[in-house]
Amino acid sequence: MDGEVEGLRERSVLDVLGAMRVNLAVGTAYLLATVACLTAVVIYAMDPAASMAPALLFFVSVITSALHGAFSVLAKGFITNYVYFAVEPAWAFVFADLLQGVAFGAALIGYVRDPNESTEPLLAATVLIACHGLMVYKSAVVAWDVHKGRRDSLTGAPLGSSGRPLRRFGV
Repeated sequence: MDGEVEGLRERSVLDVLGAMRVNLAVGTAYLLATVACLTAVVIYAMDPAASMAPALLFFVSVITSALHGAFSVLAKGFITNYVYFAVEPAWAFVFADLLQGVAFGAALIGYVRDPNESTEPLLAATVLIACHGLMVYKSAVVAWDVHKGRRDSLTGAPLGSSGRPLRRFGV
């Protein structure tokens, strides 16, 4: 038993759970984030004068973009041989990461500037709908490709013609 526990401690998250399960879980989290942002925008559109609308927009914008940052850091820290830009086009994911950081800052600054003004949090939540949706797409592609045998089941990296995982760094 102790040998099994020690073996698990030495393995990465993907070694234990597999790339498909991890990506399905992460994709579900991003889907919930997308729905939260969409719900906040719809609530605002239904009644812009509602006192809770700016706070709700602020909350979903800051929390969901902060969770994206946390997912990125955790993935890099806990997953051995993590492939950051595993889905093409890589530039879209770089741009989405940048936009999520900007949305976080805009929502935070806008809310601190005037908690009753919803312009910045509304723009942030709207941008985050697209960004989080892109992350759902990425997670679904990786999970589907692992299921179909086109990606490594441990790392989620695309498989080369030799059947071995490809490693990509950067864009």
